[in-house]
Parts: sequence; C-alpha cells; structure tokens
Amino acid sequence: MKQLLYIFVSVVLFTACSTTYPPYSSYDIELKSSAVVKKAKACSKETLRVDNVSTSQPLMSTKMYYVSGVESYSYTVSEWSERPSEFITEAFVTALQKSNVFCNVISADSKAKSHYLLESRVDTFMQYYNEAQTKSYAKISVSFFLIDTKTQEIIAHMHFEKEEPCESLDAKGGVKALKKLLQEASNALALWIAGEECK
Repeated sequence: MKQLLYIFVSVVLFTACSTTYPPYSSYDIELKSSAVVKKAKACSKETLRVDNVSTSQPLMSTKMYYVSGVESYSYTVSEWSERPSEFITEAFVTALQKSNVFCNVISADSKAKSHYLLESRVDTFMQYYNEAQTKSYAKISVSFFLIDTKTQEIIAHMHFEKEEPCESLDAKGGVKALKKLLQEASNALALWIAGEECK
C-alpha cells in the first residue's frame, strides 16, 4: 500500500514539474518625442496643469483586454507593465512639455498653481477582432477639454478618434498598433493646443 502511495505521489510531482506553460509577456508603451511647435506669444508665461485621464475600469488595470465580436475578454498570458490610464496620462504630459507652447506644463499632483487645466476622457483604447478572429485592429477615442482655472469654463475642446490595422493577430500586434495611435493622438494634442489662444 505504501509503495502504491509512493508511486502515485511521484507521478503527480513529476507531472507537475514537467508541465510547460506559455511564456508570460508584459508590454509597455514608450513614445518618441512629440511634435515641437512654435510657442504662442499669449501662452509664453502661462502654466498648464494636465489632469489624470478619465477612463473606463478596464484601462485602470494591468490586465490587457480585447474585444471579439461584441464581447470583451482579457489575454491570459499578456498584460500591461503599468495601467494604461497611467501611461496615457504620461504621454499627454510629455507631449505638451515638449511642444514648447506653455511656459510650464505640470502634472495633476503638482502643488503649483496653474492658469489652465487640461482634462481628457479616453473612451476607447482597445484591440478589436471580428467574430471569426481572422482580422484585428486597434482603436483610440479621446476627448480633450481646455479649462480656464479662474472661471472654471471650458474654453476649447477637441476629439481624436482613429483606427489602425494590427500586423499580427495577437497581443503584440495590438500593442504596436495602439502605440502608433497614442503617438498620433499626442502629436494632435500638441498641435491643437498650440492653435488655441490663451485668454
């Protein structure tokens, strides 16, 4: 009886040790320098605060979600290295800092006073598959609101929405397409903010 028990335990341990799992992948998005635009004279002495992006719950997790048909799923062996809400906010802050429009661009947690506030709402930042999962594309949809901190009024707004085909039908293909879209959204933000006159 002891021998049978010993054999059973050995087989279980051997099976557990020999089980192979697919490699786990962690992705992040690092953007290139955004477009540098000519500094608007009216904004040259102003400070802009960039608020943290407002977004849906899936983008506040490191889980990597995708949509197939009409249902939402998460990848089992792929995830974000940080929450998308964080690196999207960072991308917008960096783009505006490098755009050379305002004298100062500060993040939401700064204690400094600002003349203007930029709020952004990300409605979509996701990879989509058709029901047969033979095609895939990434999509971004984000709205920007420029607010005068004295009057608390929205003085300008912009909406950016675009899709990008994925090169491969996996998480890596989705990340590459989403990175391109976030780069384009950041550049569009910098160019748009430069065209708005500070009051």
